[in-house]
Amino acid sequence: MHLYENIFILKPDLNEGEIEEGINRVKDLITKNGGEITKVENWGKKRLAYPIRKNRFGHYVFLTFRGTPFLISELERYYKLNENVIRPLVVLVDEAKLSKAALVEERLSHRRPKEARAAEEEPDLEETLDETEELV
Repeated sequence: MHLYENIFILKPDLNEGEIEEGINRVKDLITKNGGEITKVENWGKKRLAYPIRKNRFGHYVFLTFRGTPFLISELERYYKLNENVIRPLVVLVDEAKLSKAALVEERLSHRRPKEARAAEEEPDLEETLDETEELV
């Protein structure tokens, strides 16, 4: 099974119940066709870069899941038939690049932030002022 990322935009005029129902339908479709959902993020209502089907706003949902190419064709078919979905996007993730990026991120997280290093290297101004006042 391959790793996929999926973003879909729902109509902005849907209420919370309809949005949750739309998300649950996509999740059910993935699991019923042998997929495994790894992450679901509800990004909320955001302004679109350009109007899509006369909508200036949309409700964004992000999913990552594992599945087969057959699942992707079923998912795209569902998106075409569902009138509440403004724009779908399904992308195959290159896991080799993803693991390299995770390794680099892990290595960078062990480094101290630049501000912390600079604070340790520079003396405190108040302490140096106190010391110069004592000398005068």
